[in-house]
Amino acid sequence: MTVAVRGTVSVAVTVTVAVAVTVLGAGCGGTEGNGARAGTSGGGGGGASGIAPARLPSATAEISAPGEEGTVGVYLTVVGAAPDWAGGLESREHPDDLGPDDVCGVLVSKRYYAPLAWELAHRGSMDGYPGSQAPPSPPRYVISSRVVRAPVELLVFGEDARWVRTVELARCASEPCASFTTPAGSVVVAVPAGTAERFHIGAGWSIAISV
Repeated sequence: MTVAVRGTVSVAVTVTVAVAVTVLGAGCGGTEGNGARAGTSGGGGGGASGIAPARLPSATAEISAPGEEGTVGVYLTVVGAAPDWAGGLESREHPDDLGPDDVCGVLVSKRYYAPLAWELAHRGSMDGYPGSQAPPSPPRYVISSRVVRAPVELLVFGEDARWVRTVELARCASEPCASFTTPAGSVVVAVPAGTAERFHIGAGWSIAISV
């Protein structure tokens, strides 16, 4: 089992945040049920239990080429920590209006997960939300291929929202399984394998997340 890393660019995210919750499996669509409660513990909805949370918040993003060369729309399932359940890198979104330049993915980010999970659990209300406290140092996530059921790519963006690298993760049948540790403060989006090549995502591309 191998992990392939393509490209390297140094780089820092401006963001805008809305919410909707739907359900999915690999790519767009899926089989997991959308339960009654949001998984708000541990920041990832699954913690160390290996059990997929019943519900997870969602968001959207645009990944754009330099200038006006092209934009890819991404329907995101949001988790607050590296998922540890099978299929944890598969989006639960299944939008009816998915276009030819749209994909589904999973955003790994405690920063975005915390307020979205609160809003989901409180039926769209932010009343009583204690606010997000910045960690003493930017978080890193160890993302393991043992949760992969269908090949995925991790699109890694720096703190300035610019593309840093693309990491390929294939299904792992037995331990030891390959893993990828994200750079501190990075934004990581898991998408179906082949997405970066299909849209030519690489140096100069950037991401803007709406939540």
